[in-house]
Amino acid sequence: MNKLTVELHLGDCLEVMKSMPDKSVDAVITDPPYGDINHQARLHERGKYKGGIRVLSKDGADKVTFEWDDMLTTIDRVSRQWVYMFSGGKSEYIRQFFFDKGCMTRIGIWEKTNPTPLHGQYIWLSSLESIVIARKHNATFNRHCKSPVFRFPSGSRIDHPTQKPLKLMTELILASSKEGDTILDPFMGSGTTGVACVQTGRNFIGIEIDPTYFAIAERRIAEAQMQPRLEVEE
Repeated sequence: MNKLTVELHLGDCLEVMKSMPDKSVDAVITDPPYGDINHQARLHERGKYKGGIRVLSKDGADKVTFEWDDMLTTIDRVSRQWVYMFSGGKSEYIRQFFFDKGCMTRIGIWEKTNPTPLHGQYIWLSSLESIVIARKHNATFNRHCKSPVFRFPSGSRIDHPTQKPLKLMTELILASSKEGDTILDPFMGSGTTGVACVQTGRNFIGIEIDPTYFAIAERRIAEAQMQPRLEVEE
């Protein structure tokens, strides 16, 4: 088996992806900022209570710094088989984009099995996150006749305020790629997708614009490379 590669870039993902050839990665699996939390925070004073409701901020991690059409067009260009994109309030917009590109699309759901009780006395708990799934022609699929509802607890948010659980990212990778395939995360954050790739025998390309999170991702992925791979069922 060829030696696996990890390629990390500190910078703007659109600029980095300009140099990537068409269909050069097997899947894009990513959690971009989509502005939902920061939009709410702008409507209220940060961290204050308004009518009993506390509005949280992600300290810039949810700030959108790109044009959506440019970003989606570039991701579509470099991906050969799959796109998995956490999508918040942008779900239908993103799904329609990939549908118009000829992809088969679904909306996946991450159901948090340990949702925060915040605001639970006023409204239903915030326990669901949507994922736009776009499949291209002849894509690998290892979860035949399964529902795209993923039930995992929220992971630690010590490294990043929107950090996704490692088990969830591992499942998305195992479902939609083979050993030796290449996964791109253009919004790498603290590197959870990269850790999952290393543990499951996939090549990884990660891009992150924030130097602090980039350093965390470098450390976490390097630590994962020093550990034995997971014994996983494809």
